[in-house]
Amino acid sequence: MLRLNVNTEEIKKIILLKNNSSAPKSNLGEQKEGENILVKIKHEFIKGIPLVFLFNNTIEESAKNGTVFFFHGLLSNKMGSQKEVVSLAENGFLAVSIDNYAHGERRADDFDVRFHSNNPNFNDNFIDAIERTADDATTVADELFRRGIIFEDKLGITGISMGAFITYKVISQDKRFKVACPISGSAIWEGKDSSPHYNADNFFPTALLIQHGEVDTSVPSCDDRELYRYLKPFYAENSERLAYVEFANQGHFMSDRDWNYLWQNVIIWFKEYLAK
Repeated sequence: MLRLNVNTEEIKKIILLKNNSSAPKSNLGEQKEGENILVKIKHEFIKGIPLVFLFNNTIEESAKNGTVFFFHGLLSNKMGSQKEVVSLAENGFLAVSIDNYAHGERRADDFDVRFHSNNPNFNDNFIDAIERTADDATTVADELFRRGIIFEDKLGITGISMGAFITYKVISQDKRFKVACPISGSAIWEGKDSSPHYNADNFFPTALLIQHGEVDTSVPSCDDRELYRYLKPFYAENSERLAYVEFANQGHFMSDRDWNYLWQNVIIWFKEYLAK
């Protein structure tokens, strides 16, 4: 069951699927039954940053609906969440999925040691990779704006776990990202002066949908709850642009059913605030 820490009326438009008796389709998309949508893929390096474009028509036509940067979790890569990235393209967006720093096609030689949980420098290595990747997001955006691919007010971002940490960092320092959907991450980095929550007043007016599992032990949901409470006054005059959704009894890895609900929320949020 979904638990909301916000006014029901304020958020009901993004949880309409909860009123249906059937669970969301496993493909995570919204295409009609029997309809085949061809998703095209283009791999590229931009200033040494490996990424992939996914789109269902042309890059330029999809970008008119909105461009969404996607960032993956720790130890994964730009196509590690293939269903989710593909579904962005299926729903008409230009998806740009980027390998996090030291991951994927730019995997560090000492990767297994650098990101091993028993490494005493793990936290520093983790935050360093997040900050470098956030800077890469700005670099990629700069280039795509230069090419005329990204349209003003049509740039969004989402990320899962480590990707959510990156999402928070990006929107704290780059106002061009108008819509953000961090999932199971944190903007509060204990002991780090670079923690995004110190610049949280920069988040507004980004349309921000935060989602988290209630009993997440890898990245506790309390940070996102605290952030949501802190941000509410900044969004007071446009409260519909901020939402927090918490999935009861769900951890860092959610059930398929709740995960599908969560991802449909992401698609609906982007359609509401990016595609229009």
